[in-house]
Amino acid sequence: MTSNVVGGYAQLDYALTPSLHAGAGVRVEYVGYDYDNRMLAGNTDENGVPCLPAGCLYSRPADRSDSFANAAPKLSLRWDAATDLMLYANASRGFRPPEMTELYRLQRNQSVADLDSEQVDAYEVGLKFARGDWRGELAGFDMRKDNVILRDSNGFYVSAGRTSHEGVEYSLTWQALDALSATVAGTYARHRYEFSRAIEGGETITAGNDVDTAPRDLLRAALEYRPSPTVAAEAEWLVVGDYFVDAANAHRYTGHELLNLRARWDFLPRWTLTLRVNNVLDRAYADRADFAFGNYRYFPGRPRSVFAELGWQAK
Repeated sequence: MTSNVVGGYAQLDYALTPSLHAGAGVRVEYVGYDYDNRMLAGNTDENGVPCLPAGCLYSRPADRSDSFANAAPKLSLRWDAATDLMLYANASRGFRPPEMTELYRLQRNQSVADLDSEQVDAYEVGLKFARGDWRGELAGFDMRKDNVILRDSNGFYVSAGRTSHEGVEYSLTWQALDALSATVAGTYARHRYEFSRAIEGGETITAGNDVDTAPRDLLRAALEYRPSPTVAAEAEWLVVGDYFVDAANAHRYTGHELLNLRARWDFLPRWTLTLRVNNVLDRAYADRADFAFGNYRYFPGRPRSVFAELGWQAK
């Protein structure tokens, strides 16, 4: 198996007026795969004998070559409305070529994975400001993703998915004192399926349902204390909202909240001592949760964990 990637990028920025700037850019990429099957092709065992009665789990495709050429343009507009206020708008396209495992690590009776590159079109408008002791950002976005690669009810890889993503992102910081600042940042978004199809595992995706394992709410709140350039401490509160754990939106994970503490001391010009305590309250939570084969599955996060680090930086 060999792969080749060639890409290039161009960017142009132009000042329409002293306060209004426009930008345009494009990335072009070519990805090529040459697959050499050094075993027997087909859905058989290593001796060429069919696996009866249900067939072998994996199918070996014959030698083949695949290539994908993609272009990702971007347009942007920025307006410096005031000394402490900037407004902007972006329109862009992104892509992801199929991975080697999606093309050649096939299951059951699939002999060829005829896949396209995933593609996402994104639009964003927002503002950034800084005034006195306050600074912040607010952005709204709308994204459409096509040719999403998934396994259908036969276990075949197909480029048959479409999803939509709309929401807002925000960040606000208050410098309450010279040594004390508070920050809150997060996202509220809806991530939805825009197609209907039976997929592997006996699930059925229905257009309009939320994408499973995609929470609508993500929040970070932090309090930072920096009494001197050599000492800093931070308390961080992380919130992951509830989300559906199956494509049918019939089962849900309740989300979780975590408290983390960090401190750093530059006690000598080239020496630093760092202390971190993650999950201070020792909450039981899942890094990811889903529902499969009739049961909830949890990928547990770390319990309370303490890390100490001694750092030295060469000149």
